[in-house]
Amino acid sequence: MNTVFRRTKTQTTLPARQLKALIVDDDEQIQRMLRRVFGQCHFAVDIARTCQEALGKAGARIYDLALVDVNLSDGNGLDLIEPIRKFSPLIEIISMTGDNPRALEAEARKHKVAYHLIKPIDFQELISVLMHISRRVRQSPFPTSLETVTGACHV
Repeated sequence: MNTVFRRTKTQTTLPARQLKALIVDDDEQIQRMLRRVFGQCHFAVDIARTCQEALGKAGARIYDLALVDVNLSDGNGLDLIEPIRKFSPLIEIISMTGDNPRALEAEARKHKVAYHLIKPIDFQELISVLMHISRRVRQSPFPTSLETVTGACHV
């Protein structure tokens, strides 16, 4: 009895890496809603309530994405963007505000913000933005780690 052995290619893939997001907002209700949406989009989420807390968290971990409220209790969220980028150079930034959106949108663009959202947040728009950023990070020629990035939002 002849036994035939066939060589088959086995594809080895690394486990998917969960994207890391820093949400900076001082409103607890918005924090809870954002945590839920980001979780459904497969982001590991850290939340900072103040500029000071955000800088501490940014210095302790590399993030793929930061969503920053412009008006925080201890300062302007846009002032956080450059310091956060020093810790996470490839980070994508989303800013959001409910105040004078046109003037702040222009200022946000000066800080090279990927998206600027206006409160109240349109969660379908946010999900679309998160999916777009997930794809962009996944396709980046400069991965933030050796692991592959997969997945999209499932709401």
